[in-house]
Amino acid sequence: MSKRCWGVAAALAAFAALPACVIDEEPRGPLRHDPVSIDLDKSEMVRTEFKIGAGKLEVRGGAAKLLEGDFTYNVPSWKPKVDWIPSSFRGLLTVSQPEGHGHMGHTEYQWNLRLNDGKPMDVKVELGAGEADLEL
Repeated sequence: MSKRCWGVAAALAAFAALPACVIDEEPRGPLRHDPVSIDLDKSEMVRTEFKIGAGKLEVRGGAAKLLEGDFTYNVPSWKPKVDWIPSSFRGLLTVSQPEGHGHMGHTEYQWNLRLNDGKPMDVKVELGAGEADLEL
C-alpha cells in the first residue's frame, strides 16, 4: 500500500473514532464550592470508592464525621455524586464524577475530602487523567 493510502486510512480511522468522544459544550460558569458531609453510623466498616475521570483528588484523614470536605468546579453538570448505603456490617460510600463529559478549555475540578480515622475502611480509587494526593 502506498504512503498516500496509509495516510488516508489513518485519517479515516481517526475520524471514525470521533463519535465515541463526548465533548461537553456547556458554558463555564463561576467557580462553585459545594460542601459535603456524611454522618457516622453503626456500620462496622465502610467500602469507600472514589471515581474521578479528570481533575484533582485530595483525600486525607481527620474527619469527625464519616466524610467531610468540599468540591470545587465551574461547570454545573459536573457536580460530583455522593451515595451512602448504610449497613449494620459494611456500608458503601461512593463519590463519583458524572459520566460522559469531556474537558475542554479552562475548567476547574477539584475534590478536597477527609475521612474518619476511627472507622475501618477499604478504599478503592478509579482515577483517569489528573492528579491525586492520598494520605490515608
